[in-house]
Amino acid sequence: MKNLAFLSLLLIAFSCNQMNKSNAIVSGTIKNPQTGKAIYLFKIDGQNIQAVDSTFADSDGSFAFQFKPQEPDFYVINIYQLQKMLLLHDTPLTINTEGTPNGNFQITGSEENQLLQEFMNLRQTYDTQVGSLQSKLQTQQLDESGQQDIRNQYESLTKTTMTQAKTIIEKAQNSFAVLQMFSLLDIENEIALIEKIQNNLSTKYPTSEKIKQLGNEITSIKKTAIGQPAPEINYRDLSGKDVSLASFKGKFVLLDFWASWCRPCRMENPNVVRVYNQYKEKGFEILSISSDRDEQAWKSAIESDKMTWNHIPDLAVNQTISINYNVTAIPMTYLLDKNGIIIAKNLRGQALEDKLVELLKM
Repeated sequence: MKNLAFLSLLLIAFSCNQMNKSNAIVSGTIKNPQTGKAIYLFKIDGQNIQAVDSTFADSDGSFAFQFKPQEPDFYVINIYQLQKMLLLHDTPLTINTEGTPNGNFQITGSEENQLLQEFMNLRQTYDTQVGSLQSKLQTQQLDESGQQDIRNQYESLTKTTMTQAKTIIEKAQNSFAVLQMFSLLDIENEIALIEKIQNNLSTKYPTSEKIKQLGNEITSIKKTAIGQPAPEINYRDLSGKDVSLASFKGKFVLLDFWASWCRPCRMENPNVVRVYNQYKEKGFEILSISSDRDEQAWKSAIESDKMTWNHIPDLAVNQTISINYNVTAIPMTYLLDKNGIIIAKNLRGQALEDKLVELLKM
């Protein structure tokens, strides 16, 4: 499950205009305004952000944005480095905040945004808890039993969080806000729900590019469904050797999409290492595809986590391999049979080993 790229922003100063706050799509009050320090509004565009407006708080802490969106879309408001995602369209929002890093931050005016904030809080809590478990796994001297206990906690946390996410999604399924909520779902097993949501939203927002994109992603998911042949992968490994996915024919292959910065990925790596070392001589192979942009961080994580199998950096701007496999969140895995047919997805923890035992008949 990957973190959104907008969480670290480069601030760019733009010309600012004051307006009638009663007509603003976003307005609010900052309890502790900072003189001369701008408030920014960014639009989320895939994994990128684009600045659309900026303003300053008045002496009483009040502020408003002149920007008017033409159709519903997702934005990030940055108030003195404190960032929150917003869904903006035609319903005015009111923000009240203390303007301090850990201070109160309230968004009112739209049920859609309440649901969006509920999901984002769940996402943040999950990421924080996973980070804590990862830290314990990496910094404490744990025996195998202790490490397994941490992994069990991670699996339990992930399962619980997925259930909570689905509850929020079902409440938000007729709202544009739901488009930001699929990252905590088991996409492959919830494709029917997602397709239903996409069909409903297509009728409600027929011109939305994001909803059209979701339809394209659903089509791609179906192309890489269980029972379909895995798309070919041709790559150059760490040693510079050209290799193809077809060269692994005759072995069960785990395609592992990950990144060095992905906490859930790093949490799962010790389990994958253990399984690989146990079954690599029995017809099991792994091919890891990283979405890292920092080559040194990628290589360091491989060495640190003792991932002694095949690795590819999917470093092209369009991340070709990830697109072909419709990877929209990591970690993501595909298990292929000896003929390159997809037979399972997103196997983690004990489930991965159980499947291999079944396949290798041990």
